[in-house]
Amino acid sequence: LTLKADDWETRKARFMWDDYYPADFEWRGVKVPMVGIRSRGQGSRSPIKPSIRIDFNRYREEQRFLNLNALILANAAQDPAMLNRRLSMAVFSRVGLPASRVVHARLFVNGEYVGLYELVEAVEKPFLARVFGRDSRGKKRDGGYLFEYKWDGDYQWTYLGPDLAEYAPLFELQTRQMDPPSLAYGPVEDMIRAINGASDNDFEAEVGQYLHLQLFIRHLAVERFISDIDGFLGDWGPNNFYLYRFEDRTLSAIIPWDKDSTFYDLLDDIYKGFDRSVLGQRILALPALRRYYLESLLGCAASVTEPDAPGSTLTWFEAELLRQRAQILEAARADGNKPYSNERVDEAHQEMLEFVRNRSAVVADMAQRELERLFGAAR
Repeated sequence: LTLKADDWETRKARFMWDDYYPADFEWRGVKVPMVGIRSRGQGSRSPIKPSIRIDFNRYREEQRFLNLNALILANAAQDPAMLNRRLSMAVFSRVGLPASRVVHARLFVNGEYVGLYELVEAVEKPFLARVFGRDSRGKKRDGGYLFEYKWDGDYQWTYLGPDLAEYAPLFELQTRQMDPPSLAYGPVEDMIRAINGASDNDFEAEVGQYLHLQLFIRHLAVERFISDIDGFLGDWGPNNFYLYRFEDRTLSAIIPWDKDSTFYDLLDDIYKGFDRSVLGQRILALPALRRYYLESLLGCAASVTEPDAPGSTLTWFEAELLRQRAQILEAARADGNKPYSNERVDEAHQEMLEFVRNRSAVVADMAQRELERLFGAAR
């Protein structure tokens, strides 16, 4: 990035603000002039190594980079391994769930090395078109309503009543912002009402009109598999996801986001957090949905432990971690702005290695025992 020196210093000093600054962007000789950059994130904001959002079309509406409107430069300030987000999203993708692409990059500002960053695909229309493809008529599935969920630790998906204004602060509309609230938020209110009010017998049919339950349950299975402490079932309430409602439909899908607080506990319980969420409680209360959740856990555990290549002694999970670590290690050690030592980086990598080598067996054992208990109760 190249920008006025005063702008960069001001941006660092005002790292809690969301002001945009013009800059020129360059990657491997590809130049994009006049992009907009601003601070982003919550707990990861830093005046020393800022997290940055780059909007390629901020000042030039039609401007894109590799067909993208925006990129996120995540500073990994809360992740000493500097790998969590990338490896987590790779697991989501591996089991067929929509997830942002993540790679690593060295960031230079005005020629100075600022540090190692995770380059994250923004959840916007190009992302939606990529992950959801086209409908039966050949139309891109990117024209619906995209909401970014805004964390509120006290909210656990309880019904807030018929006033649509109650839902807007929680589900921040990112697309079709000129549409009336009845179109944008009416189906959201309907979904939350069904989650809370549908009988056990009608739950799948009623809630399934509004939420893609199979995708959502598989999403929860991946979150629990990777020991995500700040996701939908997070320790501080639901967080870090988008809700996307398909165009001309009431059906929505959940999209993961910001997975830097993962690989936390090798022995993390597969049911952790379910009891705090209305939706989690309802899913576990229904034997068919609980079974699908447990089978999804087993499927995830089996997928990541497949051989990385024919004849390989390494699983995909371990090989992917080692590939990513080898790619970033030199840049990570040279990063003088990271908020932890090189020794802590090495420790974090060893902790991750233990996790990826053993988590599948731990989860498979828990899930299998729960399935046997569930079948026994059914008999």
